[in-house]
Amino acid sequence: NNDPSINMVELGGGAVIAGCGQTRLGKLGETAGTLVKEALDEALADAGLQRESLRGLISMPALGSNASNAMDFMPAHKIATDLGLLTRPGGQDFICRTVDCGGASPVVALREACTLLREEKLGCVAVVGGDVVGSMQTNDFLSRLGNNSGSPAIPSKYDDFARWHMDTFGTTREELASVPVFMSMQAAKNPDAMSKGQVTLTGVLNSGKIASATNLYECAKRADGAAALIVTSRGFAEDRGMLHHCVPILGVGEASAAYMPDKSQIGVHSLPISLAAHRALEKSKTSLDQIDWFGLYDCFPVAFVSALEQVGLCGYGEGGKWVKGACEALSRGEKVGVNTHGGLLGAGAPW
Repeated sequence: NNDPSINMVELGGGAVIAGCGQTRLGKLGETAGTLVKEALDEALADAGLQRESLRGLISMPALGSNASNAMDFMPAHKIATDLGLLTRPGGQDFICRTVDCGGASPVVALREACTLLREEKLGCVAVVGGDVVGSMQTNDFLSRLGNNSGSPAIPSKYDDFARWHMDTFGTTREELASVPVFMSMQAAKNPDAMSKGQVTLTGVLNSGKIASATNLYECAKRADGAAALIVTSRGFAEDRGMLHHCVPILGVGEASAAYMPDKSQIGVHSLPISLAAHRALEKSKTSLDQIDWFGLYDCFPVAFVSALEQVGLCGYGEGGKWVKGACEALSRGEKVGVNTHGGLLGAGAPW
């Protein structure tokens, strides 16, 4: 929050983010493991720490992994082994965790880091994630997503949700197609984004059809890339004089929903964002109007529209109108504090 009277460090609980690292995004021709190591070393350097400081590592599966780079099976253990963290003297005290909650995995992993710091007294934990889906052949990528009546499962299910939203609230096709337009406008200000030019509404609607209410430009931009966070206890940061540049973790909320629900099961809470957001706000003792920036999941337009509604940035059924209004605001040179990096649809999606 920009309020100078608020000391963010003092608001923090037992965990802080001490460092972050990120690779470039695109078709990089590297393995997921190599990219994760690059991001982790950058995060450690940002925190002013060495690998030896780490006592735990949390990761998530990589969709684009293969037999020679088995990031899809126990990736946290594999990364820690490759880095020598489990084979060093005393390595048996190092704790690895793999989190697999789809697109929510990075935030769930952050929550797991807080748990390890609190319950296991580890002091310093890395949260890492990376993938190489940008370099995958399209057919290979779609086969990894699973199958739903002859169609790729994930785009098909989100399309079912989009149809439900349109039928229930009157959301228009043009409103959904405005989401990648909005993301491209935000991405234009991000030098690391994959999207280099503004996407037009006509361009989105004329892009290749993926499903009944989903076109190619409405699918997250597949990318190779990785990111890492160094999460420490408050005491660890204080002892090393790091606390002044750390970011406190005020609260994390989580909620789960059915895996690949049938059409009859689709509804407002198919993506239970409202419950997760409520829990995070409650834990952090924060209200919505105190938050200046929102990062909302946007793998497909309906996911973003639903997130806007469930978080409370607009009413239910008004997410599409919010997006069109946000595009108009950006066109006027105004700032919109949502997905300022360009999201998965603009910046890129290593999943």
